[in-house]
Amino acid sequence: MVEVRFKGPLSQFFGASVSVQDCGEVSELLAKLDKGGTLTKEGKIRPGLLVLINGKDWRLHLGPVGLTDIVEVIPVNHGG
Repeated sequence: MVEVRFKGPLSQFFGASVSVQDCGEVSELLAKLDKGGTLTKEGKIRPGLLVLINGKDWRLHLGPVGLTDIVEVIPVNHGG
């Protein structure tokens, strides 16, 4: 199963860690777990989220998320 870890305030909404058996692409995986558009919008990962697969940026990951992968979702707070 894929382990999805939520950091910061996201852990209050989703729990610190969730195991998912049916995965696919990372955006599909997060859309399945999403509550009210917190993680995705129109099938895309929302800006302001750092998503890592096995410690590396998800955009460098080719193909679907594997069953032994660890996905971390970290909110990035920034201002102007």
